[in-house]
Amino acid sequence: MTSIQIDRTDGLSSSTAIKGPCLVATTANITLSGEQTIDGVAVVTDDRVLVKNQTAGVDNGIWKVSTGVWSRTKDFSGNRDVKTGTMVNVVGGTVGSGWWQVTTSDPITIGTTSIAFAQVLQPYDADLASWALVTRAAGFDTFTATPSSANLRALMTDESGTGLAYFQNGDLGTPSAGVATNLTGLPLTTGVTGTLPIANGGTNATAADAARLNLVLPTYTTLALLPGLDTTKDALAYVTDFGQEGWFKWDGSDLSTRTVIQSVTSTSVDSGTEIITKAGHLLSTGSGVVPTTTVNGLTLNTVYYAIVIDANTFKLAASPTDAIAGTAVNLTGTTNFTMKQVRDPLQRVYVIKTGGQLDGTAGAWVKAQGAQDLGISTPNFHRFNDRLLLGLGATGWMGDSSGMGSSGAGSWLLDEQGSGSAFNMSYLLVGSALSSVTNPVAGFPHGGILGATRSLDGADSQTSYWGVAGFSSGHATSGSSVGWGGYFEGVKRSGSNTTMQGLEVEITNLNSTPVNPVISPESTYVQGRTFGIFMASGGSNASPSDADSAFFIGNNGAKFRTGLTFYSNGLTKDASTNYQHAILLPTKGRVEWYTSDALGNYAWTQHSEVSNSANSHYWIAQDGGFFMYNVSGGIYSRISTNTSASGNYVHTIASNPGAAVQLVAAGGDTNINLMLGAKGTGGVMPPSNDAFALGSATVSWSDLFLASGGVINWNNGNYTVTHTSGVLTFSGSVLSAGATSGIGYATGAGGTVTQGTSRTTGVTLNKVSGAITMFTAAGSATPASFTVTNSAVAATDTIILNIKSGATNTYFYFVTTVAAGSFVITFWTTGGTSSDTPVINFNVIKGVAA
Repeated sequence: MTSIQIDRTDGLSSSTAIKGPCLVATTANITLSGEQTIDGVAVVTDDRVLVKNQTAGVDNGIWKVSTGVWSRTKDFSGNRDVKTGTMVNVVGGTVGSGWWQVTTSDPITIGTTSIAFAQVLQPYDADLASWALVTRAAGFDTFTATPSSANLRALMTDESGTGLAYFQNGDLGTPSAGVATNLTGLPLTTGVTGTLPIANGGTNATAADAARLNLVLPTYTTLALLPGLDTTKDALAYVTDFGQEGWFKWDGSDLSTRTVIQSVTSTSVDSGTEIITKAGHLLSTGSGVVPTTTVNGLTLNTVYYAIVIDANTFKLAASPTDAIAGTAVNLTGTTNFTMKQVRDPLQRVYVIKTGGQLDGTAGAWVKAQGAQDLGISTPNFHRFNDRLLLGLGATGWMGDSSGMGSSGAGSWLLDEQGSGSAFNMSYLLVGSALSSVTNPVAGFPHGGILGATRSLDGADSQTSYWGVAGFSSGHATSGSSVGWGGYFEGVKRSGSNTTMQGLEVEITNLNSTPVNPVISPESTYVQGRTFGIFMASGGSNASPSDADSAFFIGNNGAKFRTGLTFYSNGLTKDASTNYQHAILLPTKGRVEWYTSDALGNYAWTQHSEVSNSANSHYWIAQDGGFFMYNVSGGIYSRISTNTSASGNYVHTIASNPGAAVQLVAAGGDTNINLMLGAKGTGGVMPPSNDAFALGSATVSWSDLFLASGGVINWNNGNYTVTHTSGVLTFSGSVLSAGATSGIGYATGAGGTVTQGTSRTTGVTLNKVSGAITMFTAAGSATPASFTVTNSAVAATDTIILNIKSGATNTYFYFVTTVAAGSFVITFWTTGGTSSDTPVINFNVIKGVAA
């Protein structure tokens, strides 16, 4: 904003008095981030917003909208930008448009001083620009010009022209008879005053809300509108939302002992990763927490939801959906802070009044949990909402007003676990599955049947106690009826990745030590042990027959991906073996896998058999696909890639003790490759250095194939033979020890060429070895030369020459020039000049200058 200096001493500018217009003004506390709708106006990036209703007044001022965190505008970000009386014009909004003025006393420090605003002028209305534009009753102009009782009486007449009221001694009076007559059509909204007592059939109130309060009548509302009810006029309400129907009562007392589970104080905050650290925080993903101060970009008295990383670290999300998705809020600082974990963050049981404290310290609407909450009770029987509770513990249930949570302070289960009362308690809670509830209260079990029981304290008895027991008797002699002792089915419909558990069993055996700590499936049942699930066949039948399966996993239109899953820390090590036993089998116990064909016959079977006999350990595939066993005379193992007789497989065998272990490819095909491979940069190697040979003097390999660029390595790099593009490079000497052999070229490396028109005519032969037949001519003692063009020759190479037998004359011959791609031969005779045809042999020895 352009700054116009007014007074050098004061250091003030015109921008201090009046700020640039804002698009809209807030009407309540907001989150200072992201594009959003304020006072009916959708604000977008770079819009100016007058923020005046923050819970923390230091955050009030003019802010610029952003898709991320907002920033203060440049004309409202410094201590010299604002004074008492600074004015801001708001041009839009349903209720907040008009001129606003800073009412906070000087001095004002941005970020420290709580700044307040008051509206000083409503928006301009053209209808009020002049008196002529105001719609008035006939004759009112005269009354305005000369106000008198006569002028006013002229305006207050009935259809007959007789005045119904008059001025007497300057006061508006009633007819002199003092009796109201001819009151037909009297408007009740203004014509009747006073209240009619309840005893006389009235409400003792002048307004409907006060009448409901006097008569204790409920207000019918929705869960969304419940927080906004005026609790000075409404104390009882009925929520009509489908699946959440129920009575709510206003309780203005401090309810924090019910709604606050614990306080969590961070030990470190990382604004880069958004990770908050607190050892043993005891939160779970979706737990609601409320910061006790405005810090790190978090807003006071706002519920955030935990995203648990592990037992010591977590993040915060803005909604339960974000918590499940793992979308965390951005933390703007690293200051440690305290937050309170609230029991009912979704507000289904405790509903906080608009503007109230979310920790319940200022009261809350409390959902009636049972008949006693409404002043109705019957011993051992309670009907509340959609639930029925029976049993000796029913009365105790209602005494626990903190709810049905399965953990935490006040939980009914934990209360009874730690109770010192000596009585047999029992519960039977029959309730609705609440399938229509899309956001049930976190930690609040919505169940069909809940059961609980506890033995008499201090009693030494063999009596058994069941939390839930079931019995089914099948007596039909025909038909396809199925008898179920108990049946569980859980169905997840649409929505997020909710975990579905058919049956969860949690067992605790306090103050009990197993008689025999060594686990053995051979042992009989020993009193004092702890079993998560104990399966026993036979039931109460006096003459039972053996049952088929302890556990049967079937296909009910969908298939399980895994039969049994064990958490890595779910099993403890056995004290005697130091093993974690996932499955224990008795002597010769079997684990079988099977399928059946359309006729019900076993198509194939695999099984393992365990025995205490030292030589009877089996893994068998009965069709020969894979089996290994320990028998007298050796070890046999077979691995097959399919189960057909012609399939290829790896065959390992030692036919008799002391014989070599064989690893061979076998199967129905005539030729089968056997491939060995390591991972990454690893290799196939012997168990120790220079320990074994590859092949032997009597059994040798036929061929060795190496990849392009392969290296043969001796003594860890002492000598290598390396392949590159058709060349073998030897890192050391190449020697021949054969008496009749040597080092040279083999067939294919050489060639022949015949000279043309004269003995000085050049020839071309691109070979490292060859024979040059010279032109037939008379010998001469005068030296002559010819060029051999050869692409195999480098300038650093050495050329070896000799004359093949058959020449008539005696010759001198030398290589006088070697160049890249050619060399020159110079020759002459030392005896004889007769005509002959010499043949010159040559070999190229490759050389380097470095």
